[in-house]
Amino acid sequence: MFKLASGKHPAMGSTLSSLRGKSLSPAKGTWSQRLKDTLVVELTTAGSFDPASRHVIESELTDSKDDAAIRTCTGRVAARPTVKRFGKLVYDKELAANAGWESSFMGAVAMPAAINRCGALYKALVGSWSTTLSFDALS
Repeated sequence: MFKLASGKHPAMGSTLSSLRGKSLSPAKGTWSQRLKDTLVVELTTAGSFDPASRHVIESELTDSKDDAAIRTCTGRVAARPTVKRFGKLVYDKELAANAGWESSFMGAVAMPAAINRCGALYKALVGSWSTTLSFDALS
């Protein structure tokens, strides 16, 4: 299950609102689902996705921010992935991806850049999982 971490404001799971008065919502309703979809795409692309695997990956979204400021934009996404093998917890660690980039004064330029960077943060977060977690070590 991929879900928003308990105690987090529900809006964090479904919208980014610090985009110069605009908000951004994920295509499938929640940022947790976006995280899961990103993981499935990455595993499938690597030839490693197996719905019948003995490893079960779940995650809680612990942070999701995007700030499209005038000169410098920042973004952050964090999650606590867990891996269970045959029901036994074998991995549990919070990981984050952060980014900063130069921004334009023009909202028509800055907003699409912030939206693209937001998607890239989810991919970077999932990529960090593969560098900190060796599924070979869990076999």
